[in-house]
Amino acid sequence: MKRLLRRRQALILGCLSLIGIAVLWQAVVSLGLVNPFFVSSPVAVAAEFAAQMKSGEMEHNLAATLHAFVLSLGLATAVGI
Repeated sequence: MKRLLRRRQALILGCLSLIGIAVLWQAVVSLGLVNPFFVSSPVAVAAEFAAQMKSGEMEHNLAATLHAFVLSLGLATAVGI
């Protein structure tokens, strides 16, 4: 068991770090230390993600984002050359 934990230490610490950040983020928003208008909570983000996946909007939004990224990268590359 010790050997398995030692081999997976980086993965475990990375996951615990992400969970800790999400808990802290949620706590800061829930306690009202940050205006939810500017910083939404992880729970709200997850709920919106689920709603968009269910409705099919996520595919459209992802395609639009990737399209803008490719165009911007192409333009930046052309200007840089």
